[in-house]
Amino acid sequence: MEMLFKRQQLLRKQGKKGFTLVELIVVIAILGILAAIAVPAMVGWIDKSRTDGAITEARTGLVALQTIASDAYGHEGSYTDLAGTKTDDITNASHVGVVTAEVNALVGTSGYTINSWAVSDKNVVTAFSMVVPSGSTVTYDGTNYNVS
Repeated sequence: MEMLFKRQQLLRKQGKKGFTLVELIVVIAILGILAAIAVPAMVGWIDKSRTDGAITEARTGLVALQTIASDAYGHEGSYTDLAGTKTDDITNASHVGVVTAEVNALVGTSGYTINSWAVSDKNVVTAFSMVVPSGSTVTYDGTNYNVS
């Protein structure tokens, strides 16, 4: 018992160690302020990253569409799809699904869905709209990419 009493006295002499409630509240307030600044910035970075990723994927699809259009141009404007069907209008609505399949075959995935696309008189792809593997819909108007 005497030993316990001496130990308690020794602890009192050394002084109390720890943080006061005020110090803890100040630290928590500072952390809250930093979080309020950092979280919106990080959400913006995440959104920008997703948009950039979707655009990169769409550019891959555009290269495949350009390849198909170039192939049609090389065959005097006619296009033979994967099913062996020949057409003189590669943007015909009935061929969009087949072109989607060919784009996926060229890229090596099944993730692209082409909604519509347009070509110039030289069979250069000037605009398109497609759903890319990340789930975003990307449209290209010949100048700008828009992601939704």
